[in-house]
Amino acid sequence: MTQQYPACRLDSPASNDTPLVVIAEDNAELRGLLAVALERDGFRVAQAATGERLVALVEELIRAGEVLRLVVTDVRMPIVGGLGAARALHQAGHRVPLILMTAFSDAWTRARAAELGAVLLDKPLTLDTLRRAVRRAVGG
Repeated sequence: MTQQYPACRLDSPASNDTPLVVIAEDNAELRGLLAVALERDGFRVAQAATGERLVALVEELIRAGEVLRLVVTDVRMPIVGGLGAARALHQAGHRVPLILMTAFSDAWTRARAAELGAVLLDKPLTLDTLRRAVRRAVGG
């Protein structure tokens, strides 16, 4: 069952017993692949295509009483990138664990990720790499 939110989709049935992960990725195919992989691993997944939508989604989910376990986001996306969205979430007081994905890792990006307490994964990455990082981030 898909629940509709103004800025996103929640693709899995609502259950506060099942960990909720938010994925933000501008590549729709990759976003869908990551969502399916995490759903198969037992997570509920909400999706956003931009950093701007990610921030709106997190706000909406929190207002709806959801407990977010993790945000997985691409660093470079249109309008607002993953780092900008992560900073906005932190400034709003939302301290959700973060995994940042990038094909353009450099010292500046690594330093910004570290400031946010985020895990930085380099693209291309395998699904197994992402799954391991997600399990570590949610304590599983």
